[in-house]
Amino acid sequence: MSRMKGKILVGAPKGNSSNFSLIDRPGLLYKCPIASQKRDCYPINVNNAGNTEETISYHNKRVTFHNDMSNQWLGMTLDIEPINHSSIMICAPRWKDSYLEKKMNGMSHMNGICYILSSDLSSPPKVLPALTNLKRLVNRKSNYVEFSMGAMGFSAVFSQENGTLLFGAPGLNDWTGGVVIETISGENNVRYIEPSRKDFQDSYSGYSITTGKFVSRSKFSIAVGAPRADNNGKVLLYSSESTVGPLSSVVGTQTGSYFGAALCSLSIEGDKLDYLVVGAPMFADKSPEEGRVFVFKSHGLLGFRKASVLKGLDKPFARFGATISNIGDLDKDGFEDIVVGAPYEEDGRGSIYIFNGYKLGLWSKFTKHITAREIDPGIRTFGISFSRPYDVDRNNYSDIAVGAYKSDNTIVLWSTPLIDLSETILKVTSLQPVNGCIIHEKLQPNCTNQNLLQGNMIYCFMFKSDRLNSPTNAIVKYQVVFDSTRNNSRVFGYNKSNNLIPLKSFTGKRRIYVHRRACENATIYIQFTEESNQDVWIELDYNLRGRKVTLLKFNGKKKQPEITNKSKARVELKQKCAADNECDEKILIKAAMEIQNENQTVYTVGKSVNVLVLVTVLNMDDIKTSSDVSINIQYSKILSFVKSFHYWSNRSLPCDIEDYNSSKFIISCRISKEQNYNTSAIFEFYVGNGLLEDSVEFLISSHSSSRISNNVTLYLPVVSRSHVIVIGKGSPDEVILKLQNESIKTEHEIVFTYIIFNEGPSTLENSSMFISYPELPGVLDMNGLMIESNPKDASKYICTLKMQGEISSTLVDKINEEQNIQLICNGVHPYCTNIVCKFQNIGPRMSVTLNINMLLTVHGKKFQQLRHVKLQSTSVYRNKTEEKDWDEIILFTKSNRKSKVIIDVFNVDMNYEEVRDMQMWIIIVSGAGGIVVFLIISLFMFKVGFFRRLDNEDLQLRKANWKLRIAETNQDQDINRTRQHFHRRNRHTINNACFSSNVDDDETHVLIPYSNDSVTGPSDEDISSISSNMSEESGYLEPIKTRKQRVFVK
Repeated sequence: MSRMKGKILVGAPKGNSSNFSLIDRPGLLYKCPIASQKRDCYPINVNNAGNTEETISYHNKRVTFHNDMSNQWLGMTLDIEPINHSSIMICAPRWKDSYLEKKMNGMSHMNGICYILSSDLSSPPKVLPALTNLKRLVNRKSNYVEFSMGAMGFSAVFSQENGTLLFGAPGLNDWTGGVVIETISGENNVRYIEPSRKDFQDSYSGYSITTGKFVSRSKFSIAVGAPRADNNGKVLLYSSESTVGPLSSVVGTQTGSYFGAALCSLSIEGDKLDYLVVGAPMFADKSPEEGRVFVFKSHGLLGFRKASVLKGLDKPFARFGATISNIGDLDKDGFEDIVVGAPYEEDGRGSIYIFNGYKLGLWSKFTKHITAREIDPGIRTFGISFSRPYDVDRNNYSDIAVGAYKSDNTIVLWSTPLIDLSETILKVTSLQPVNGCIIHEKLQPNCTNQNLLQGNMIYCFMFKSDRLNSPTNAIVKYQVVFDSTRNNSRVFGYNKSNNLIPLKSFTGKRRIYVHRRACENATIYIQFTEESNQDVWIELDYNLRGRKVTLLKFNGKKKQPEITNKSKARVELKQKCAADNECDEKILIKAAMEIQNENQTVYTVGKSVNVLVLVTVLNMDDIKTSSDVSINIQYSKILSFVKSFHYWSNRSLPCDIEDYNSSKFIISCRISKEQNYNTSAIFEFYVGNGLLEDSVEFLISSHSSSRISNNVTLYLPVVSRSHVIVIGKGSPDEVILKLQNESIKTEHEIVFTYIIFNEGPSTLENSSMFISYPELPGVLDMNGLMIESNPKDASKYICTLKMQGEISSTLVDKINEEQNIQLICNGVHPYCTNIVCKFQNIGPRMSVTLNINMLLTVHGKKFQQLRHVKLQSTSVYRNKTEEKDWDEIILFTKSNRKSKVIIDVFNVDMNYEEVRDMQMWIIIVSGAGGIVVFLIISLFMFKVGFFRRLDNEDLQLRKANWKLRIAETNQDQDINRTRQHFHRRNRHTINNACFSSNVDDDETHVLIPYSNDSVTGPSDEDISSISSNMSEESGYLEPIKTRKQRVFVK
């Protein structure tokens, strides 16, 4: 189907053409109005050449082939360009190039051929004879057929990549099979996928093909069905850019199942990889040729994993899975759906099955089964082929056409809008005992051994629709069944005569409107004894009236997507009622809690927030309560009660607050008996920033006349959360030493500083800082440790030292020998000293500063060769103090509260003054050399005349040339007229003129014709300033090049 104003194209592979009466059943293409009979269809001429020789241009080459159209099965394969429906593909897989029959001893084969038509059928068809290459018709060396039995077009699809067409050729290379890839835009070429004949001979590769994003999210791959490969069948996966492969394969599980006879790709998860759907129509389980469909989820280059297996009704010889088609999002739930054909089900009549996609893949149960019998008992092989989905009637739902070749039918299935009635309600409310019983269809008082309850049965239909073009109303037919598990119903109701009769079931209908709830109610009586007090079940079964709408029975957005069209209500009869005819109601309390405007259930110390407690009162038995219900909440006195109100109406609840004990309040709020069925209330409490408890507790209970009650306890966890920043710095960050001789000794004060800042919101109760810094006795010694805080409170901080051990002499000698050393401390090296500081109660916006004062003492004798020393100190901050080995913590911690301080010590040199004098000498010599070189260059330029002024004649010549160029520029029009004049008078001379074309861009060329006889040459004034040496020959003049002009003279 396409956009041809309600027309449909139908292929008739065995049809006879009136245009070719001598050709036996070449096949036809019909154009039919939708919803009409066959007599309204008329044939479309695809190729008028007949059985003649034909020469065409094919991929910029002249191709000659010999048509043999008898029994070519034209129309067996049809497809339409899926993006904008701009072109149509039709194939004849049994078409023959009779070249072999004429040239090779009468051999006749079937190459297959395809045609491309414009969507409006107005342009001549484009012929695609891809398997007519004479050199590849037969492999004479190995004695097997290549292209001549290709059967190109046995399957064919437009690729999802625009401009690419795929044709299956299962007979290619001695029935190894393959795929022809035609590119009709861009490169405009033809390629072939040819599996190895050694590995895949007689596999029928190309029996089916499809494309999808199986390997990459940005590129399409080609899946090729080979139903006879290794007897079990395979699907081979190829790249769309390269025919080398296959990349991977999927293998069937049963011999002879024809796994791969039908293929389909399916997009379920949006931008993720596509699913591959594979049909195995000959699969047998309980009966022969039942058929199965296998769904595989792609994992890219890792291959496919089986996701689910689909099956129909398991009818023998049904061949379920012979055809599969992606029909788009049929139910408009955001997931693509498929249709599967079982064309030989029910003794060859056929049927189709609809399977819906959902969030986890493809639902394994079919949601719709359409048989040929329910359409027309005369239809045969219904489901042998499918069209692409297309919304013919513009109702925003895709329609499809289904083929039935044995009965010469094509059936168009119209999709109807879906109506969602999933929120249908059935319940019995306000149950209360009645003093009496039902006798002779009347209510009699003072009965014994009988219990009678009176209630209100309510059933409501809610019509939801968020889809375009959906109807605004529909008619619902429903049936209510009472006490279906018993022969005699215990439910009674009034009839039209106002008599109480047993209710077994009743039916009705009701018009419903979109987004409006339609409810019905009826008074019912339930009569039972002690022996028959089992629960009463009431069932509501509903459906839609008419064919223009369909009831939604599937929603792919849910994990359990099936939607039933039934509702059930249960009435419990085991509760007891008191002597005063008041029943015990079962009140259930449900509660939830969150922090207002934060959507959290954890309180962070230091914040001021409001906590909302949602309490819902549920009457579980639907028995009408006889008194008000009270909600009681016990809470800490640290909290402040703000308000309470109904969840739906926002009306305030009447509440009383009392002291419960020394640490808790209790609040009691009343809900009236008219509001106590599924009523919710909100209680708001204020939590200040001074809360230090581990959790906040709310104890919620209900109270009424009932002897049944329940309690709910909610806990609001309290945590401390702080954003801690640790900053390290060294002062100074560089130390410059001048060790001029061995006797020099220098001392420098350096400081390692660490600042811990708590941004809040909570107070840091117990925390620790580990600092590791380098220290060498006699060289780098700690001179003191000072801790400061803001605000100041030194009593909260305790620091202890931990030495790693004595430094060996070997290490000191190694340090003395090196020119560049690094003393990096992370808590494990012997030259490092560790400090552990413990802090208490660092409040929000408070900081603690640790200064480690060091004295660096350097002897020239020991460190004369030293050039650079890198000193690095490391710190790690932890929230809570832990009794662990700090070395281990440093090695394995993943904390992001680390900081390090680096101080660089540089030794300039002991011969600093000498170095400075040498540098000055180098500067003086370099300057003098530069002056000498400058003078030599100047003298050379003077000698070659660079500084000489131009002579007077040269100046005059330059002025003349400039004037000539300006005059030429201003008189372009005069020159053009002069050229035209000379052309008219001396055409024969100008025709013989020529001049060099490879001239500079900055030169101007002027052609001046000259002859001694018939043409007057230039005057003496024109040429006197240019040349005095003229040639005696006639014709055009030789060029003499000037700076900006080329003039021709004789």
